[in-house]
Amino acid sequence: MGIRRDLKLVPAPGIEFRSLGNGAVLVNMTSGGCFELNSVGSAIWSRLQQGASVGELISDLTVRYGITADAAERDMIPWIESLRAAGLVSEDL
Repeated sequence: MGIRRDLKLVPAPGIEFRSLGNGAVLVNMTSGGCFELNSVGSAIWSRLQQGASVGELISDLTVRYGITADAAERDMIPWIESLRAAGLVSEDL
């Protein structure tokens, strides 16, 4: 399934977020898995927690880093797909 710009994702149940200086760590309290986020990933995760859509996340990246929407989407979509594959996020219905 592709990632639509209107899609809103939320942290999956049992996922804890801990800020660590310039990055963060996600801990799956069920499996015990840990996932490290850099500063960009941490900022994106924070916006997911606030209910931002994929399109809003792309817009945020273009403003924050001065990149095109195409570049932001090209970089972010695979990352979001990896979060989904790892069971860290689910669709906000």
